[in-house]
Amino acid sequence: MPKAIILNYRWNVKWMSNLTRVFMKRLRPATNDDLADILSWLTTAESLKLWGGPLLTFPPDVAKTWCEIGANDNNSFVLVDQQDRVLGFGQTLQREAHAIHLARIILAPDTRGQGLGRVLCEQLMQTAIKQHQPAKITLNVYQENEVAVSLYRSLGFVLADHHSMQGAYAMEFVCGAGLIAR
Repeated sequence: MPKAIILNYRWNVKWMSNLTRVFMKRLRPATNDDLADILSWLTTAESLKLWGGPLLTFPPDVAKTWCEIGANDNNSFVLVDQQDRVLGFGQTLQREAHAIHLARIILAPDTRGQGLGRVLCEQLMQTAIKQHQPAKITLNVYQENEVAVSLYRSLGFVLADHHSMQGAYAMEFVCGAGLIAR
């Protein structure tokens, strides 16, 4: 077989493998069992605070944390693979009229850097638009989390006029500015 065909075949296999790895994921409502997996990723009081805010109790208890974050099957979602393995988590919260706030976005440590943050955020945004038809979607991100800030900017989020808390950016996405609900 000619070398060009072999290289093209290898590239196509690698590309299809990446395509499957990133795009064969789905969002579903989170459960208490899912939260147990997510909390296992947060091994310190600081990591729990960075993910969920200063009011969460450490060490976390699944039932208590579920209540502390106001989770329910309409606002808390997990990104899963074809085997239903939890890869990520996020919430869509209505904190103000005509706006949905993305909160507590996290990926499993072994899945970071693979493009799944984009998949998770896009699916959360599409779900929010489908369920609530908001005028805008908001989120907060720590300024030192440069990877996340870059991701959110690439999704169309811009810095809001106000900052939500010290050391964090308040960002917003104006709906109808490029994301289409599927």
